[in-house]
Amino acid sequence: IPKNIKVSISVAIGFFITYLGFSNSGIGNFEEGIGLGNFSDPNVFLAIVGLILIALLTLYKVPGALLIGIIVVTILGIPFGVTQVPEQLFGIPDVNEISNITFSFDFNGLLNGSTIVLIFIAFFGDFFSTLGTVLGVSQKANLLDDNGNLPGIARPFLVDALGTVAGAIAGCTTISTFVESSAGAQAGGKTGLTSVSTAIMFFISILASPLFLMIPDAATSPVLIFVGYSMISSITNIDFTNFSEAFGPFVMIVFTAFTGGIASGISAGILADVAIKTFAKTEKAEKAVHPVMYALCIPLMIYFIFN
Repeated sequence: IPKNIKVSISVAIGFFITYLGFSNSGIGNFEEGIGLGNFSDPNVFLAIVGLILIALLTLYKVPGALLIGIIVVTILGIPFGVTQVPEQLFGIPDVNEISNITFSFDFNGLLNGSTIVLIFIAFFGDFFSTLGTVLGVSQKANLLDDNGNLPGIARPFLVDALGTVAGAIAGCTTISTFVESSAGAQAGGKTGLTSVSTAIMFFISILASPLFLMIPDAATSPVLIFVGYSMISSITNIDFTNFSEAFGPFVMIVFTAFTGGIASGISAGILADVAIKTFAKTEKAEKAVHPVMYALCIPLMIYFIFN
């Protein structure tokens, strides 16, 4: 994958995260096209307050600005009726019905044509979402080399694959990489200890799930918007003076932003990049396309057709 595409992945994810923040908070209305949300809604008001608060805290380099913003907006949301305080903050989860989904497999029709297509679509969606998230978050954490590559990238892919399989066995939604991890990188978490700490906190949150579930979207959405801003700043690394290098990233960014999907954005960006460089007149642009990229275009086109 060429460097211009890898650089633009971070930018595309930045727009995607910002879109999530606007959508979850209600600042933006995406139900019937694109438009402003209802600014008389307390959720929207508190989300804007949270965004301004996080920006000011960041301006003055206050540690934990994102976490402080979440806590303050959650508390402010109580008198506004946005934050619903539960009857109890701690409790033991009910696992009586877990057997209904754990190890619940249906092998009937596994090898028919339609199932294979679904497996293919699920794989490519997960693969490119993981690729985009890993490179995007790694760039935010300054872990990429000069060519935009992540040394040892096979390890996070292996963890993602094992998590996906284990999650399916347990009946969970896909255990995969999440773009929200960029908030952790923004706060300074850049080592494996960050993931271990996160896992420990998740185990603790099982017993305090009512406490965490009371946090409204108005409190978390400003964090997504702010992290989106920080990732979009990487757009300065894209050479827009060279059309053959800039067109693929442009397509990737707009597809991600306006379709609301990382996998579709990356796939469209790769197809556009290969197409424009293939028909470019300069020999340098033609050599920029790796043979594997041509082979990759075939399943990507199939992905769009059947998805």
